[in-house]
Amino acid sequence: MRFYEFTKEIEKEMCIYMKGNAHIHVSTIQKNNGVKMEGLIIRENGQRVAPTIYLNCFYERFLQGMEIEEVVKEIYKIYQSCKNHPIEDASFFTDFEQVKSRVVYKLIHRERNRELLEDVPYIPYLDLAIVFYCIIYREEYGNATVLVHNAHRDMWHVTTEQLYEHATKNTPVLLPYFIKPLEEIMEERFERMMPEYGTDALENTMDKVKSDSDQLAMYVLSNKEKLFGAAAMLYPDLLKNFAIACGKDFYILPSSIHEVILVPEFESSDLESLSEMVREINGISVAKEEVLSDHAYYYDREMEQVVME
Repeated sequence: MRFYEFTKEIEKEMCIYMKGNAHIHVSTIQKNNGVKMEGLIIRENGQRVAPTIYLNCFYERFLQGMEIEEVVKEIYKIYQSCKNHPIEDASFFTDFEQVKSRVVYKLIHRERNRELLEDVPYIPYLDLAIVFYCIIYREEYGNATVLVHNAHRDMWHVTTEQLYEHATKNTPVLLPYFIKPLEEIMEERFERMMPEYGTDALENTMDKVKSDSDQLAMYVLSNKEKLFGAAAMLYPDLLKNFAIACGKDFYILPSSIHEVILVPEFESSDLESLSEMVREINGISVAKEEVLSDHAYYYDREMEQVVME
């Protein structure tokens, strides 16, 4: 079954499962870096909130053997979780006094999101853009967030600079950062992967990571939600304090929109070769919609500034 046929089948089966008590349709949603995803939108009769549940990952699970009936039940479970959340009246979103404490920022690539940036407020940063979103709620089945568009900003009668001011205050509080050695992060990930891939191949890979990290200190910076955590590099004084702690200038490798890697400067290091490494990793290991940039950055302690060259 092709993906389009799968989405139509899920739409039909969800209508049956919900016994006609909801308006259900599939819509194409524009995501980061021009990626488009298919979302199932469910609006139950009498409700103002219509959760969107993306079907692309469910299609992968279907191809791996998950039955349509199981997919429908899982989607319904997620929908119920969204619907039953206490914040189900979208009217609060029209009042900036209720919204302003929920506004946070994230980083995306500026050139790859030219079309999107025509419709959202943003602040240029290096080759990136700082954009804003509102956290509605967070729980086991996912995060409910709303990207801030120009129409929202105009409705709230605020400026982009005011959004940035609130986000600068809110984001470190709502999404606190962490910095951990890369080796420790890799060990955590391998432990989760062990049952699926077995021990031999993963232990060999882990040995290589340890060997590499013996020669080069690398630290992962993200937030504790691991959601759009690359924006933690914007947190006030964070990079400055890291430079003081390691006693060196350092490089910032944009691993994805969710994390960056901090590399204290070493003798043979240069931005060009590190940027080439980032491009190679992006092409092999990072989903298109999660790529942040193909360029490495450099934090200069004297300037207290991140630069690209």
